[in-house]
Amino acid sequence: MGTQKHKIQATVVIIGRIPCNEAGNFVSATPYQISLQLSSQKQNVSFRLVSADNSNIGDPAYLEDRNVADSICSVNFDWDEKFGTPGAILVRNSLENTEFYLKSVTLENVPGRGRIHFVCNSWVYKDEKYQSDRVFFTNKTYLPHEMPEPLRKYREEELRILRGNGDQGELKAWDRVYDYALYNDLGDPDKGSDYKRQTLGGNSEFPYPRRGKTGRAPTQSGQFNFLHLQLIMF
Repeated sequence: MGTQKHKIQATVVIIGRIPCNEAGNFVSATPYQISLQLSSQKQNVSFRLVSADNSNIGDPAYLEDRNVADSICSVNFDWDEKFGTPGAILVRNSLENTEFYLKSVTLENVPGRGRIHFVCNSWVYKDEKYQSDRVFFTNKTYLPHEMPEPLRKYREEELRILRGNGDQGELKAWDRVYDYALYNDLGDPDKGSDYKRQTLGGNSEFPYPRRGKTGRAPTQSGQFNFLHLQLIMF
C-alpha cells in the first residue's frame, strides 16, 4: 500500500511595485496591489519544496488565485510522508516583464509538523535574470554543524551569490551582491579639477566609511567612478 498523498495549502504574500509617473511621483493610493497575469504555467510563478530530511524536491506548484486588496495568493502542494519535512522552497518567476516582492510563504497544517513559515522579504525578478531558481529557507536557524545535509548545497550556493566574485561589472537591480567599496564617487574629475573630491575610506586618515558596491566603471581619469546610480522606485 503506497504512502498517502496529502494536499498542503500555502499562503503566499506578495507586493508589487508602487506605480510612479515619469517624475517619480506616486500615482496610486493602493501601492500594495499587484497585477499578475496568470495565463498559463509558462507565464506563472512556480514553487517547489525541498526536503530537509533527504534529497527530495517536489513537483512545481503554481499560484492559483489572488486577493487584490492585500496580495494574498494560494498555492497547493502534493506531499507525502516519504518527502520529509520541507526545509527550503525554490521560486521561479516566469511572468512576462513582471517582478514582485515576495514577503512570505506559509505552509498550513503539514501532517505531523504543523505550520511551516518561510520569511522571504526579497524582490523576485523574471527567471532569465538568474542562473538558478531563487531559494528561501524556513524560519529556523542552525549552527553550521547542525545544518541538514540536503540543505547545505543550497545554503553554500546562496552565500556564494551574496558574496559575489569581485569582478561582475556594474551590478543591476536584480543582483544580490552585498559587497563594499570606498566613497570614491563623490566628484566628477572628468569635468575639470574643480570637480575633484577626496576619496573617503581605505586610508589611515579616513579608514571609513564604506558604501555599497555598485561595480561602476571608473572615469577617464581613473580616479573616481563616473556615473551616479539611477534612482529605482519601489
